[in-house]
Amino acid sequence: MNYQYDGDLHYGESYEQLEVLGVPSLHLEGLTGHGVVVLILDSGFNLEHPAIRSMDIANQHDFVSDDDDVSDQNSDEIGSSDPEKHGTATLSTVGGIDDGKHYGPAFGATFLLGKTESMLIEDPIEEDYFIAAVEWGEELGTDVITASLGYQDWYSYNDKDGSSLIDRTIDIAVEDRGIVVVVSVGNEHTHNLGPGVPGDALRALSIGATYLDGDITYFSSQGPTIDGRYKPELSAPGYSIHVANWNWDAATEEDYVTMSGTSFSCPLAAGVVALLLESHPEWRPNDVHSALMTTASQASNPDNVYGWGVINATAANNYQVPSNPSHEHGVCDDFDDVIAIQDITEPTVPLLWLNVKAIVMEDTAMMVIAIAKLAGKANCASVNAKLLMVDVLNVFKTIVPFVQKHKHVYQKDLQTLVKEDTLKLIAIALFRLMKTTTSM
Repeated sequence: MNYQYDGDLHYGESYEQLEVLGVPSLHLEGLTGHGVVVLILDSGFNLEHPAIRSMDIANQHDFVSDDDDVSDQNSDEIGSSDPEKHGTATLSTVGGIDDGKHYGPAFGATFLLGKTESMLIEDPIEEDYFIAAVEWGEELGTDVITASLGYQDWYSYNDKDGSSLIDRTIDIAVEDRGIVVVVSVGNEHTHNLGPGVPGDALRALSIGATYLDGDITYFSSQGPTIDGRYKPELSAPGYSIHVANWNWDAATEEDYVTMSGTSFSCPLAAGVVALLLESHPEWRPNDVHSALMTTASQASNPDNVYGWGVINATAANNYQVPSNPSHEHGVCDDFDDVIAIQDITEPTVPLLWLNVKAIVMEDTAMMVIAIAKLAGKANCASVNAKLLMVDVLNVFKTIVPFVQKHKHVYQKDLQTLVKEDTLKLIAIALFRLMKTTTSM
């Protein structure tokens, strides 16, 4: 069923979690996520809940039981006390519709439901379900993936460099299919485990959780990743979030409850992404990333707590994709998009803004190629190789092991990196930019 928006919304207790992000102002502009396909990956879903039964659900599949009924988890998972709790809650968070009581940001979007999580086990086979669901969603025209899940048990911190199979599946979805992937960064800060997997993915937007007043929650996982990248990218409310009660039935008055976790900041962020794609259907994932990250609450001073900050949906919607980004010392015409990078030798230094042809937060191997090209541009004086002498080996100690580890993915780039002159340009560019560039 496709909900018909009449412009008059009564948010009930869901208003504050949306207002923090600036969502109601986009609703007033008529944006609802209409025409955008959102794939949600989670546990089971109670499709009879009042907030869900009016949603436009185009397709569903249970990858755990290999059937097309995602609401039958009580029989599928005997022994689980809440088989539909988590999926029902996250689905209502991103797109629920119950006027006077509850709205998700993207209540007008079209949804695909993929059950990939078993409530009875925590096992690597769930990653297989996840990958199968992503591929299924790709074939059905997914524009946005929201995944409020994460794996820690079979990963150590040293594994969190974006190279796992599930991470690479996300990268391919972004690169090859143009899908914006939004994931929870994790709830493990009290255990200092770093981001979960796929919260460490290179091309995913990992979302941290704040209280409604904007402060970070005690549980929201923090970076950096082992290869020195900031995580999360963005933050959104994730504490005491108004969600559908999975155990609702007609005789139960408690149709809504509050829940906490990055599991709920993630779908709120994904809902904003759907609104942006409705407003700007021409935007690619890198445009969405740039719009959100350059307009968030601490875009000029990102860190491993909030990332680039709390989302500002209104400002992101007004973002202008640069056609000819300018550099303070000239124009680098060959580089289309503005991204932020972290100096890979000193994870604590502020991020540097560059004009490079790459998607937001590109991995290190691709990042250094872009910087090398930038360094070679005669009209970019700030990276003129003649202006700075550096110890090239200090940079190589960080770059080369990472590139070697990922050579199966970036073989073509390795062929460029082996040239001594290119490596020198990389080193010079990194150190020169670290010292001279703070913003664009």
